[in-house]
Amino acid sequence: MKKTASILILVMISMFFGMTSEILADQSYRVRSPRGNFVTVVITDQTLRNIRIYDLDFINDGDTFSIAAAALRPSDSLHSFTINFQEGSTVVQSEYVDVGSTKTVHEVYCPEGFDQIVIDYGG
Repeated sequence: MKKTASILILVMISMFFGMTSEILADQSYRVRSPRGNFVTVVITDQTLRNIRIYDLDFINDGDTFSIAAAALRPSDSLHSFTINFQEGSTVVQSEYVDVGSTKTVHEVYCPEGFDQIVIDYGG
């Protein structure tokens, strides 16, 4: 009986850590845009493993989103990531950004309606 209970507890603990590590993989931040609405900015775990993000900002009264980034590890090749503006689960606008080993600033015009920005690594 003790052995069965111990195994059951170990299985439950491993399932808990397996699920939470997947849930906690992405970083999300809730910010107020200059337009007055709240926007959730999500940076995927894969992006954080490969891209160094120096700065994220809304400029031009919220009409433009600016990101300063570089590849995390020096490389001769470019790394790509996407900036997806979403309204709920629907992608309203998507922009590809290529960065090398030096800091690059990229500006994207924001669509009219969105409540989430997802920054996802593409390779």
